[in-house]
Amino acid sequence: MPKTIRTSLILVGFVLLGAGCLRFGARVSPPAGTGPAPQASPESGVVPAPTPAVSEAIIEYQDGLFNPAILRIKAGTKVTFKNRGAKSVWPVSGVHPAHKICPGFDALRALDKGESYSFVFTEVKDCPFHNHIAPTEKGKIEVKAGE
Repeated sequence: MPKTIRTSLILVGFVLLGAGCLRFGARVSPPAGTGPAPQASPESGVVPAPTPAVSEAIIEYQDGLFNPAILRIKAGTKVTFKNRGAKSVWPVSGVHPAHKICPGFDALRALDKGESYSFVFTEVKDCPFHNHIAPTEKGKIEVKAGE
């Protein structure tokens, strides 16, 4: 094979390899919660901690049932309860009537059809919940340690 053809083929191979890297490299997303490195504050010289990405999950309520009834999430996840049914629902932490297992997790009122309530679970623990209006309608959120 003449030297010019071999050199041309090698050159074409490198061009195709480079084009492929550019094309597929653009599709790679950084891991959630990563981004530009935090910058030091000029006044204090302190570098702030990066803000983690907030994951989200949805629990739907309809006809006396929570779906899913058991939800496994990582700490820091925002869970939204959406009422899809005609009955009102009041999502609240267990155990009825004290509601003390997961402090702060309480919609504080009944949600009518189409309304929602969100809460960010930050503590690693099992968080049973129920409908305060009908305490036998129950579920559980299992909060695991994040990465």
